[in-house]
Amino acid sequence: MNLETPLYDRYQALLAAEPKTRQRDAADKLGVPEAEIVSVLPHAKRLRLDDIAGLLGRFESLGRVMALSRNAWAVHEKKGRYHKLQLSEKMGLALDPDGIDLRFFFTHWAYAFALESEQGEGKRRRAIEIYDAHGEAIQKVVMQEADHDDAWQALVAGFATEATPLAVPPAADPLTPDAAAEPFDAADYEAAWLALRDVHHFHALTRRFGLSRRDAFARAPAGFTRQVSANAAEILLRAAAKTGLPIMVFVGNRGIVQIHTGPVTKIERMGPWINVLDADFNLHLFDAEVAEAWYVRRPISDGVVTAVELFDGKGGTIATFFGKRHEGQPEDPQWAALAESLPDAGGVADVA
Repeated sequence: MNLETPLYDRYQALLAAEPKTRQRDAADKLGVPEAEIVSVLPHAKRLRLDDIAGLLGRFESLGRVMALSRNAWAVHEKKGRYHKLQLSEKMGLALDPDGIDLRFFFTHWAYAFALESEQGEGKRRRAIEIYDAHGEAIQKVVMQEADHDDAWQALVAGFATEATPLAVPPAADPLTPDAAAEPFDAADYEAAWLALRDVHHFHALTRRFGLSRRDAFARAPAGFTRQVSANAAEILLRAAAKTGLPIMVFVGNRGIVQIHTGPVTKIERMGPWINVLDADFNLHLFDAEVAEAWYVRRPISDGVVTAVELFDGKGGTIATFFGKRHEGQPEDPQWAALAESLPDAGGVADVA
């Protein structure tokens, strides 16, 4: 990469003054997309994305990794092997509910980099970072084992490409559908909601009626949704940790959704962040930015599936929580009862 750039100089000056600044935070301070900073780093190599399936297929050879996916207000970190891939041209899965479980949306993948740097005491940090067209991180995959050097070198050699420093347009606010066309056929919408038989069909329902997810919940049939306390996530996490209840935690962005399925045990608040700090799963949720939280029950062929979804002030989804369940089985009644017990919006329950 070309180091003789004003951005690189500004980045180095910032690190000299604030050496603990994270890469994403540095981008915010400098007023540039994160990918632009990465593109001028001496230890970063640009990777081609004309064969995404081939690139992702190499990740399993890296051994145990940490997959990090995030949006503005939630960071989801999961350790395991990057395998069990099912990929098509525009979408894909990494289907391991006990490990790294992902949903890919490749139309948003624009840039990829391999980064290798010294960490002191003979340790090296090796990571693959994927960015969208606006320079926002989609996912970072960080190696956890030191004995896969040949696999790392082969991946970088096979996908490295010549590149110049990036200049990308800033991201727009998350796009949500316009308000539903008037007159809105409430009876038709409620009938369509009640006819749902698969939670994955909900997106098609919102598109059919021109609704954002938030509006879709607000217009649902009586008894199926309600707005709950903005601190719902902390209530759920602490209760699940106390009882050992396995849950599902979804965090995503334009290009990916990352999922944890299983118990959570170590829940800690650090200022405005509520955190899960377990061995193989970390969640960092800035819940002060939760503008709305919704309790949602959707019909499926096996009964009803219950979720709790968090939104920011712009209507973007921050995180979604479900109970652990298997296809063809009803949901765990313990999870359903926990979600139902959440206080209404405006009420804040004791989370101690």
